[in-house]
Amino acid sequence: MPVLNKYIIHGGRPQISAAGIIDIELPDIHGKNRKLSDIRNKVVLLDFTAYSLPSSQERIMQMRGLYDKYSSLGFDIYQVSIDPDEHYWKTACEHLPWTCVY
Repeated sequence: MPVLNKYIIHGGRPQISAAGIIDIELPDIHGKNRKLSDIRNKVVLLDFTAYSLPSSQERIMQMRGLYDKYSSLGFDIYQVSIDPDEHYWKTACEHLPWTCVY
């Protein structure tokens, strides 16, 4: 479903006032459906991950560093698990501060 971006010219430079996205709605570890579009007025990293991969722990630590450094400036993460085991996913992401869905 294509959506056109709307631009405002401010000081000779275009700025995005609204952006089109394809919304994602999936349950979090508590079973509550969380939409990507619910995260507003932030820069959002949309990440697809498998916590069961050997390199996952190092990658999560790198993302944690990004989150800790920039979350106070309006940065957030919407992380979609592609793990085959839902229980493993819940255990692996239960202490992460960003939105984790399955």
